[in-house]
Amino acid sequence: MLRVAACALCGLALCVGSFAVELQQAACRTGMEITLTSGSPRALVRDIRGIDYSRQVKSVVFSYGQAKIIADSIQIAPPLGLTVARTYRPAGKDNCLVWELKGDAQGPGPTVISYELEGLKWQPLYRLTYEQDRSVPDRGGINLQAEIAITNDSGLDLESASLLLALGGGEDTRELRVRDQGLDLPTGWSKQWPLVTAAGSAYIYEAVPVHLRHVYDPRVYGKAVQKLLLIPAEPGSSQRLHLLSLPEGPMEVFFSGSGEMSDEVPAVVTTWRAQVGLEDAAGTEAYMLLDVGAEADIVVAHSVLASRKDKLALDKLGRVSGMDIIEQHRLSVTNHTGADVEMAVYQELLGTWEIKPKPAAVPVGADGQPLLWSGALAAGETQTLEFILIKHQGTNA
Repeated sequence: MLRVAACALCGLALCVGSFAVELQQAACRTGMEITLTSGSPRALVRDIRGIDYSRQVKSVVFSYGQAKIIADSIQIAPPLGLTVARTYRPAGKDNCLVWELKGDAQGPGPTVISYELEGLKWQPLYRLTYEQDRSVPDRGGINLQAEIAITNDSGLDLESASLLLALGGGEDTRELRVRDQGLDLPTGWSKQWPLVTAAGSAYIYEAVPVHLRHVYDPRVYGKAVQKLLLIPAEPGSSQRLHLLSLPEGPMEVFFSGSGEMSDEVPAVVTTWRAQVGLEDAAGTEAYMLLDVGAEADIVVAHSVLASRKDKLALDKLGRVSGMDIIEQHRLSVTNHTGADVEMAVYQELLGTWEIKPKPAAVPVGADGQPLLWSGALAAGETQTLEFILIKHQGTNA
């Protein structure tokens, strides 16, 4: 009983009246169109009402109680033939707006009340499936699906609603819609729905070609081997813009065919966070990069076999003013995944230490990255790298 009373107080009422009668009849809600915008805490609501203007109705009263509606954003669009002659708030009623109308409606038509609403907390949830190209182990395609979880803390019951998520902006605007229509989400409730494209597809992206790369880079990922999906996209392309405009959110990643449960249990749970990069130092190919989590079945062992000091330099007082620190390293990478992979191994010390023998001068990625080795690593294979690092200190630098 208390809940019913509370909802009555904090809900939204729309009523119409003539000049003689303050409340003539209730207006029937025929739908709500709600647009969520990435990066904004506010939603745009188009509240569509069926009002019978045939009885000399000349005013519309909009009362929204404790709903978190932005007062300055409220607007009305009456049916054809009617225009707004005056807008005012009754004395002492801050959460009430009255429009006095003039003209004659040409027939039954919807009245649209639009406003900005705060308190709709939402989060996209992604499912990404990687399909491997059997002929080229490091190539494949991705399918991307999404759902949206919404909590209604707006103080307004959503009824017969259609929900869409607006991405990008201007000419690059793209929409994702909640698949089901006529949704109800009472205030204080949370629900989750699938998202579809404007064309109704369950896949935001389907069979998009990608390049799967495994990277060992302690500077960025610690001691784990990271799986990165590189999605080719030319600069300025719509695909690139739309990938960037997808909001950040939790993502389950599935690698099809990797086991009996591969389609039911995600291989990794990570975060959708698209980045822009270049395939090589010359920038001939742009790509979108997705970090899809660690690969526990590729093991890296790194050890220092020996260390010594060399080429000691003395100043005029006989004190050590410079030296070389020489370390002998061994780094091995073993592929236990059961499939051939492409690897890139980076050494975080190469920016400040000299290395011998010097790695092949064809770095993968941006110029200046300390690439130690890259290449194919077959299933079950171990690649062992031995090298010497030399640190020039003091006057030897």
